[in-house]
Amino acid sequence: MLSDEIREGLAKVNEKFARNEQTADVAIANTLLNTMQFVAEIAAQLTELNEGLQNRFQPVLLRDQFALAALAGVLSDNPFVESPKELANRVYSYADAMISAREEK
Repeated sequence: MLSDEIREGLAKVNEKFARNEQTADVAIANTLLNTMQFVAEIAAQLTELNEGLQNRFQPVLLRDQFALAALAGVLSDNPFVESPKELANRVYSYADAMISAREEK
């Protein structure tokens, strides 16, 4: 809620705008408005960037670590056996098998 003093101040600024008077108060009001708009734009960009980073940098799971270990082993043996997608499916199937074996104990 705006206080009475702020309302009165805004009314005075609006009156000066209506009369096309360029006073220090109007210049200050314009600067404040521009600054507030700039800060709002930066806040929106930071929010968007933060959401993007959260989606991009998901935590590495144990399954991912097992898949990386399997990938290192597969690539050390023969690096050009299959397509990247087939290779990814293969190492994740190894990772799933490792997790399954780990849960059985």
